[in-house]
Amino acid sequence: MNCEEIKIHLIDLIDNTLPDDLRKEVEEGLAQCPDCQQEYEELKMIFQNIQKQTLVPAPKALDDNFYAFLEQEKVVSEDMNKDKELSVRNGVPPTLTTAGVSVKFLKPYQVWAGIAATVTLLILAFFAGRQTLVNQTNKEIALLKQEITETKNLVMLNMLKQESASERIKAVGYAYDMEDADKEMIDALVNVMNYDKSTNVRLEAISALYYFGDKKEVRLAMTQSLRLQTEPNLQIALIEMLVRLKEKGAMNEMERLMDNKQLPEIVKFKAAEGVGELYKL
Repeated sequence: MNCEEIKIHLIDLIDNTLPDDLRKEVEEGLAQCPDCQQEYEELKMIFQNIQKQTLVPAPKALDDNFYAFLEQEKVVSEDMNKDKELSVRNGVPPTLTTAGVSVKFLKPYQVWAGIAATVTLLILAFFAGRQTLVNQTNKEIALLKQEITETKNLVMLNMLKQESASERIKAVGYAYDMEDADKEMIDALVNVMNYDKSTNVRLEAISALYYFGDKKEVRLAMTQSLRLQTEPNLQIALIEMLVRLKEKGAMNEMERLMDNKQLPEIVKFKAAEGVGELYKL
């Protein structure tokens, strides 16, 4: 069961209305997908909050009108039964006269047609209300995700200022939890890639930026970083990432590395290999 199929059944799972075999399949899918599990927990929390809301009692005037309507319908129903009994005894098709208007009694198939129409309307109203709840829930989940992302972003930016390299590596790792990265976050990662005093932290930043390699500004920053990096392992990491991203705009920088006689042979070999791969595209 894929993520989309799991998400379709989340509300029913919370409502405890899934058949046992389907419930087991959904729960197994949740256990294998952290994203689905997180969405399930957020959705469950929202439903719990909804259930805690205090119901507002109906106004007394509305109750009075409702019960008055029931009494009126009861009188009409009693009149209909009396007229029907009289009509049957006299052999006359049953009719009802209400407020001077003569109305024939409905035949059985007409009654069932009316009931079916009423049930259909009730079902439509139920699903319309449920869809409204789902839409509202989706909006609340989106807001929660946005707040979580902003919090992680803030935590990451603060942790990047720590003296400990391990803490800065942990901070860069928060990028993998983001579905998207804003300009502030990209700029922070680029700054770490180019200027952090720890080679390991720079490597982690290169990997994190690769995660957002679909952005043009990220690929451009990684290409420009080839000119700044002096550590062979960082140069090689950038070359490999840019080749994977199929960034043909990096060919000129790689050719520059190929011609640099001061670089280790392994770096020049990787640059030449990268140019060859990109040239094929």
